[in-house]
Amino acid sequence: MKDAKHIIVVHPHRLVAEALEVALSGQGFIVHPALTYSQARTLVAHLKVGLEALVAYPDMPDEPHPGTLLRAVGGVHPEAALVVVSSRFQGEIGPLPQRAVLLPEPFDREALIAAIRQASGASVPNVEESATAESGRWPQAAPGSPWADGPA
Repeated sequence: MKDAKHIIVVHPHRLVAEALEVALSGQGFIVHPALTYSQARTLVAHLKVGLEALVAYPDMPDEPHPGTLLRAVGGVHPEAALVVVSSRFQGEIGPLPQRAVLLPEPFDREALIAAIRQASGASVPNVEESATAESGRWPQAAPGSPWADGPA
């Protein structure tokens, strides 16, 4: 697991954190969800290498000040992409680290991957690249599946 790519997902709403986990683990990442600032700090401290990105809500309820987690991750893991997910405008959130990318809610998987790519300097494969990497085309539905083309 030396080349494993870890992402910490931090959001106070369990369903949002779970949806982000599903979307990112489907792209081959090892996802570590956190519902509080304290949980996220523990994860950051335990992940010594391989933190690809932090995808976080801008101000967690138990966070001392908005942006504290982002600044801490930037200091400990300068290689990690910083993506902030929020339905608020940046002016309402407060200052973000210069390299952080704001991803407005709601968003889809492609926008999430694009934001991580932008924040990381494009070291993360595109959704399209990962889906077509082995066969050169989109994966096909299993015969008999309701998603398959033509009769079962």
